Amino acid sequence: MAPLNAQGWAINSSFSNQKLYSFVVQIQKHTTLLPEFVAATYSTNSTGVYQLLQEVICLQCRAVLLEWWLKQH
Repeated sequence: MAPLNAQGWAINSSFSNQKLYSFVVQIQKHTTLLPEFVAATYSTNSTGVYQLLQEVICLQCRAVLLEWWLKQH
């Protein structure tokens, strides 16, 4: 597990201040995943990231995905 942001991003609301930490985990190629536990898969290229962005509506989740994508390039 590798952190994307070591300090955490500030998430401020009118009720509280929190920090968002994000991590990346690589699944080894020979790992068997049971189909009932896999909702969807996406390529790690620009097309796959774009497709996933069409599905993800959470702003914080989108920020983490885009941060990961930018660090790949």
